Amino acid sequence: MPKLFFAVVISALLIGCAKPADNREMPPRGLKVYQVMDSAKMVQRRFPSVLAAHDETQLSFDIGGQLGQVELQEGQRVARGELLLQLDTARIALHRQDAKAALAQAQAGYQNARSNFTRHEAMWQQRVIPRARYDDAEAALATAAAQLERAEQGLALAEENLRKSALRAPFDGIVANVRAKAFATVAAGQTLLTLYSENAFEVAFSVPSSVINSMSVGQAVAVQMAELGDVQFEGQISEVGSRAASVSAFPVVAVLDAVPQTLRVGMSAEVIADIALPADYRGFLLPLNCLVFDNASRLTAKHFEALVYVYDAASQSVVARPVTVSEVRGNEVIVSKGLSAGDRVAAAGVSYLRDGMKVKLLEPQL
Repeated sequence: MPKLFFAVVISALLIGCAKPADNREMPPRGLKVYQVMDSAKMVQRRFPSVLAAHDETQLSFDIGGQLGQVELQEGQRVARGELLLQLDTARIALHRQDAKAALAQAQAGYQNARSNFTRHEAMWQQRVIPRARYDDAEAALATAAAQLERAEQGLALAEENLRKSALRAPFDGIVANVRAKAFATVAAGQTLLTLYSENAFEVAFSVPSSVINSMSVGQAVAVQMAELGDVQFEGQISEVGSRAASVSAFPVVAVLDAVPQTLRVGMSAEVIADIALPADYRGFLLPLNCLVFDNASRLTAKHFEALVYVYDAASQSVVARPVTVSEVRGNEVIVSKGLSAGDRVAAAGVSYLRDGMKVKLLEPQL
């Protein structure tokens, strides 16, 4: 009995010493919000490409012959009119001399035929000679005139061939793909090197049929090089194909504006273009971290449902609201349903929020 008494007393003392229960509510959670403002009507699309020269030409001689020394190097910068390659002119110069001699002979023959015709014409008018002799003199003059014309053309051709023996740069540019070998015999029209402009680049890319109608000549684009990080260069579309090069792939070409000399033909490029969204894809831009969704794979879907927490000023709490996402743009999404302009959406710590949770709005807003 005494033991039981002491146990009851000790229990009472312990209960009396215990702290009273704390029934105070937790303070409201701080909330950063993003205010919905921008209505998205455009979306950025990225298309892979390779940097190419806008002005590029393959050079060759108009005549055949033997090359002289070849000192060109790939990557060498040349100025307009600069001598690039030269054919051996010894044979061409010899042909020119022969043409000059033939012209002199033809000129002398024409003068003789002209004088002879003048005499025969006067005698025929006096009826001193028969008509046949006059006709012969006239025919000889016509033959001499034709020979003179051919000789003049021969000399002009020889002069032209001498000019064509020198291959000069048609514009300021950079030499590429030198195929010429010193002292080799080359044919007319045989490609010997490629020249491209050093300050004019373009990118060709393919777009699907769903996008081609949103492309137009003169439309601004941005071009990003893999080798140069996040640096972007401005450009504009110069060509829009009307026929698909392959299944549902239409060719488009964009020309870059002023660019630095660090760019090189063959660099990997990505063309960034703003494309008008279809009506059912339009909506409001929202940071990706505002969304609550159950599966990250949803980000690859064209449309998916998610949840956001919208701040309610009257109750100073957040309200869970389902939304429809129609497009993912990097770190942003386009919400086509569920939001209105002016809504303030929780933008941080959304995984800790619950519908109806009391919050304290933090400033400044995102």
